[in-house]
Amino acid sequence: NYSGFLFDIGEINKMAKKSIEILSNDELLKKLKNQAFENAKRFDIKKIIKQYESIYKKAIDLN
Repeated sequence: NYSGFLFDIGEINKMAKKSIEILSNDELLKKLKNQAFENAKRFDIKKIIKQYESIYKKAIDLN
């Protein structure tokens, strides 16, 4: 699963070719969008708050 591509600094031609490939391939574009959306869900504010609460609770319980 992946939601994007990484390129080394200066690899403008590779990035341009991959961008054209993605925009020319509806199935690949759809797959990337869906996976990016799923990945973004990990950073939902409600999940993040629960994680912080858990960390704080553990810290308090240790003291």
